[in-house]
Amino acid sequence: MKCQCAVCLMSVVLGVGALLPGCRERYVEVSIEELEQRRPFRAVVERVYVEDFTKLPSAVVVFIGLKTETGERICLVGKDAGDHLMGFARALEKGKTYELPTVWFDYLQKYRL
Repeated sequence: MKCQCAVCLMSVVLGVGALLPGCRERYVEVSIEELEQRRPFRAVVERVYVEDFTKLPSAVVVFIGLKTETGERICLVGKDAGDHLMGFARALEKGKTYELPTVWFDYLQKYRL
């Protein structure tokens, strides 16, 4: 059983490693703090990836790939992301257009403890 868990964990780690470089190649990385400072813009969700490694020190990896109406591709990446970013990513629908950072602020207001 331990061997199966190790193989499974290794494949997930490799998958995350393969995903994040794709972000750097095709998207401009934007932190949540940078997103919060941007003027409102509309973007389509192209990719959403959330991986929760609850037993590891860097427990959660979040990737949100967006394409703006002007054609710019940005990604919100959270390594060791908190519950808010993880929940926000899971609430987004691939292919749907959102106004950012408005939808982020609305999410925080609704779910902040």
